[in-house]
Amino acid sequence: MSIEPFLLVDLSDSVFHDISTSCSVDESNYTWYNEVEYSDDSLSISHFDDLQINSDTLDTLNQLTIGSNEYITEIPKTNNDKIATHINAHEFFIKITYNRQKLVSRIKDSLVTLDEMISLHKPSKVKAMIYRTNHHQTKLNLYELSCKLNLSHYDLKITKRIEWQVMKVFGKYCGFEFGEKTWLKSTTERERKNQIEFLFSIFEDILPITRESLKTIITRGTYRKVQYEHRQKKRWSISRR
Repeated sequence: MSIEPFLLVDLSDSVFHDISTSCSVDESNYTWYNEVEYSDDSLSISHFDDLQINSDTLDTLNQLTIGSNEYITEIPKTNNDKIATHINAHEFFIKITYNRQKLVSRIKDSLVTLDEMISLHKPSKVKAMIYRTNHHQTKLNLYELSCKLNLSHYDLKITKRIEWQVMKVFGKYCGFEFGEKTWLKSTTERERKNQIEFLFSIFEDILPITRESLKTIITRGTYRKVQYEHRQKKRWSISRR
């Protein structure tokens, strides 16, 4: 089982699955919270002895806590990406707290800047397109999104690459599962604000992006993911008839 994006749990004797995953961000810390349980109800005790922290984020770790309703174990910070521990509970949680500044810096190093994107895509003549006014963020096409980002004078591949990069970081580091619900329907206003602030701290220096444009990308992207899943289910249902 893997708990993305930070923790890998190697289990050979049993099967786990996630109950829920969430993250929270404040001025100093980024916290990843995962509730986990055995999928086999016949097992009365769940345990494992090998936790492996993603080595790419090990140097940003502040605290690792594992616990259940009965007890909580705080594991001291270590320079080793493998940690021996023991869980005696059918359901338990894993809470990982990272230094926000270090983590943001680490994420930035893995991203492509606008200048790098422009150098990868040769300038091309942008076709004349109609910009539809009064469209909700969920209904924007790629050209309209590029206008919202003030990138309509560049190749549309750059807008597509920016959207892909933002959605990838959002899904990975904000604990959002695509396809089931849209961002607006599955989060609170406070959660959305914290997520946008976290994403803005990552992208503000490498892309010409604002908090509002981040909201537009995520609102559009999560809606399109939901619509895609609905179409896939509909096709599958028709094919089964």
